[in-house]
Amino acid sequence: MSCQSFHGTSWVWIYSSSKVDHFSLLLIIFQNKVACTVIGKLKAIFARHGIPKEIVSDHVPFASAEVRQFAKDWGINWKYSSPGYPQSNGMAERSIKTIKLMLKKAEQAQMDPHLALLSLRNTPVTGLGYSPAELLMGPVLQSTLPIASVALKPKHPKDVQKKLVQQQHRQACYYNQHAKPLSVIQPGSVVRVETSQGWKPAVVTEQRPEPRSYNIVTD
Repeated sequence: MSCQSFHGTSWVWIYSSSKVDHFSLLLIIFQNKVACTVIGKLKAIFARHGIPKEIVSDHVPFASAEVRQFAKDWGINWKYSSPGYPQSNGMAERSIKTIKLMLKKAEQAQMDPHLALLSLRNTPVTGLGYSPAELLMGPVLQSTLPIASVALKPKHPKDVQKKLVQQQHRQACYYNQHAKPLSVIQPGSVVRVETSQGWKPAVVTEQRPEPRSYNIVTD
């Protein structure tokens, strides 16, 4: 889950997945990042698809007291990605790039963006052989394109989790060829942090549960 801007307007992007069976890879977006609106939209989505055990998101605006209380009341383990380190929420970041490109193309073609979203949800995921709609709901979704009635019958995707694990393993091997793990920074270490006013010295006070995240004290 992430909050991003598109054409000067804030959008909330929801990337649906499940660690239990398979990743549905379903994108849901809505144009408002106010906490009460986000909570209302999430309640509607969860009433339709069920309450997730875990959500990974940006800090803003999802770290507000209202959102934290909502997560507590609904029994959701809400985790936050590290600020300035998009790889810690990589799936959402990749989906955002895809959706932004799609929306730009839809705008250039004067196409209804909702039809573009429908087309994306019906497009098979590379390496899995099923579309996000099929992974989440079973059948391909009816669109404006002609389609045989047999294609609209529910399917039961097989071996998706196995294929996804293999795909992630290949991606991890490629990424790790040029990446090194960051050693843990001990409390009391002097570091430099990038701020809106440039780089400033700081002292690490403790490590946070989020990836590559620490509490610091600046001068």
